[in-house]
Amino acid sequence: MMSMIEKLMGQDNNLITPAAFGLNYDTDNTVSLRRVSMVNNPFCSDITFIVGPSKQRIYAHKQYLVTASEYFYKLFCGTYIEAEQKEVVLKDTDPVIFLMLLRLIYGAKVDINDENIRDIYDCMQRYMLYEFTQPLSDFLISKIVDPSTAIEIFKQNDFYNFLPVNEKSMHFIQNNPLSYSENGDFFTLSKTRLAKILASRQINCTCDQLNGILRMWEAHNPNTDTKELRKLLTSISREFYSHKLPLLGHISVENQQYGENLSLKLESNKSLSLYGFGVYVKSGSNAVNISITIEWRCFKKCHNFNISNTNIHAVQTLDLMFSEVPLLPHQEYIIKMTHRAISTSCSISRIFRTMTSELNFPDKVKMQNSYR
Repeated sequence: MMSMIEKLMGQDNNLITPAAFGLNYDTDNTVSLRRVSMVNNPFCSDITFIVGPSKQRIYAHKQYLVTASEYFYKLFCGTYIEAEQKEVVLKDTDPVIFLMLLRLIYGAKVDINDENIRDIYDCMQRYMLYEFTQPLSDFLISKIVDPSTAIEIFKQNDFYNFLPVNEKSMHFIQNNPLSYSENGDFFTLSKTRLAKILASRQINCTCDQLNGILRMWEAHNPNTDTKELRKLLTSISREFYSHKLPLLGHISVENQQYGENLSLKLESNKSLSLYGFGVYVKSGSNAVNISITIEWRCFKKCHNFNISNTNIHAVQTLDLMFSEVPLLPHQEYIIKMTHRAISTSCSISRIFRTMTSELNFPDKVKMQNSYR
């Protein structure tokens, strides 16, 4: 029986044009493009796969396969019977997915979408194509465009654990963890995903707030052992995922009044976000409630903090962190701090704001304080 190559060559063995084999040697063509043209090409093929229930015939070249995967190296160069055969049956593999894997091996692009990404990944794992997951990772990264998509892709990546996807998602999570907590997004995370967050060395919340997030997660996952999570919470030294803006001289209120206000005006010539304030508090009360309100036109956002005062004779250094508050440029914002305890003095010593080196006090940010 005459092979396809023999038919193409003809009985007189005259050389036929490369185009008959899908090859193009024009100056605007490349070796990479010619290699892509060899996908499922019978020309020089030395192995044929019979794929799926439909028994679709797919042509391939061992030299490409054995360099791509140890699975194929062992299959074709080991003691398996397939090493001596010209055809290999893959009855449990989808031929469409298998062709996509071949395209990746041969250097071609493939179309990844929500419907096929899991099947492609599973097939990659089956055939040990561990070095070809970049297109899958890139697809997931392309879907991370805002905080809501970041948390969803972060959850989805629990299956794949692509490091670049983790990094892109974690930027949003580290930047505004308290917003996710307020929306309940953290409570549906798997244990491994929550551990990734608790292991962060930079995040815009305090250890006490992380502890609160873990307690709420435990309430939603009562049958899960959280000893390892508790260890992560206490064993890591963390910094905030924001820049400190030190104030040149504390803005303070010292009095014996209940509910005294400190008012601070803040204006920047660039967009920035606020995440919290560093304050010094000295109080004769065992418990202090501090309220921070940010106002701009009709916008008003209030944050309340209940503070346990274990030493009435000492000054406490506190970081009062809240969910991200974006500020528009060239707009004046009024920031008010109110305490709810007698014999109390408060001072603001620093502001936590956007992670950028472009904003430096006092050139870029104007502040003015007043008292009530």
